[in-house]
Amino acid sequence: MDEVSLKLPVVWKWGKRVGFSILDQGLFSGANFLLNILLARWLTPEEYGAFAVAFSGFLISFGFYNSLILDPLMVFGSTKSESIFPDYIKKMMLLQTCINISIFVILFLIGVVSKGSFRTALIGMSVYTPLVLSIWFLRSIFYVNFHPRKATAISLIYSVLLLGTLIALGVSNQLTLLVAFICLSTSGAITTILGLLFIISLHKKQIITKVITWKEFIFETWKYSRWILVTTAFDGIAYLAYPPLVSVLIGVDEAGAFKGIQNFVNPIQQYFVAVYLLIMPILSKRKGTNDYYIFHRSFIVITLIPTIIYTLFILIFPSQVISFIYNNSFYQNFVWIVPYFSLFSIILWGRYITTTFIRAEKTSISLLYGKIGALGMFFLSLIPLWIWRKMEFVIASMLLVSMVELMVLLYQHGNNKAIVVK
Repeated sequence: MDEVSLKLPVVWKWGKRVGFSILDQGLFSGANFLLNILLARWLTPEEYGAFAVAFSGFLISFGFYNSLILDPLMVFGSTKSESIFPDYIKKMMLLQTCINISIFVILFLIGVVSKGSFRTALIGMSVYTPLVLSIWFLRSIFYVNFHPRKATAISLIYSVLLLGTLIALGVSNQLTLLVAFICLSTSGAITTILGLLFIISLHKKQIITKVITWKEFIFETWKYSRWILVTTAFDGIAYLAYPPLVSVLIGVDEAGAFKGIQNFVNPIQQYFVAVYLLIMPILSKRKGTNDYYIFHRSFIVITLIPTIIYTLFILIFPSQVISFIYNNSFYQNFVWIVPYFSLFSIILWGRYITTTFIRAEKTSISLLYGKIGALGMFFLSLIPLWIWRKMEFVIASMLLVSMVELMVLLYQHGNNKAIVVK
């Protein structure tokens, strides 16, 4: 919990932390990114289309889970004293277990009433999702404790298990949608168990000398999370509905293609998450100090430069990237989408930076205003999409929705800074 517990140069300590954070996120989210790539490569377009629709269920579940568990943990966990931290984590563990059970039941019931590949995908996702969310929770605990190296170990185990089994089955032509979910769930279960053992070993010597009451815990969590929770619901509609929407209005194969090209945004998005996991506890802890503004500027620079480099790369070599990753001529028919996702990545960077500062300022209602603007644009853009049912209108809708949200967030962030100055 103490950042200066070791008498090492500050640059050395933070260099190691940044390195482990990026490695951890690269392993964990890189595994999930490659999961999508490998499934798109080895499953039929119909199977991968069903997976893409079910994966939207995972993303929506993650949004709610992040609002109620991960966000409060990252914001408040680092501010807890050593005497109260073990009890805080114990209560957060119980809360996240209840939420995961609810997610399993909802996705499972939706899968039961579905048909064909959608049924397999949704029932499989109902098992896989709570396991991955639990791994994310365990990794976040290590970040709050400033132990990114242990989070990296968990991610390494997960990525080796997941990718090793998928590649072995894919190369031998034995990979189907059902087999894929068996691999996903097994890898998630083993990693969760080992992660829990890591947590127990880390905290076994800590004695709970002070407790936080359930009333205080729920009040603090809900007061911060309530607007983020509503924001997440709006986000699920405004952004995560595109693969199911494409599946219904255009076709299942096209939904798989949309998701396949959308995967190119994932590496830079996960880089954002890696930096966020490291810097969010620091911003929350140092809000109101001079150090806050130093981290503020550094955060912008270390996220903008990689974003520009990456987007330029996929913009210049779209066909080559698709051919190398998927080795499937089906996706070459959608190479024209890549430049638009490059532009989307730049807008995403702006949204990501602004929302991080808003979270650090604990003005989460500002995030809601951004999503209200995005949701309004989403429904407006549905009109031409519903009439003409073309992929071009899907892409235009996605860009307009993201741009409107960014403009609202920038306006809200400017207002928040003006209030602080006054």
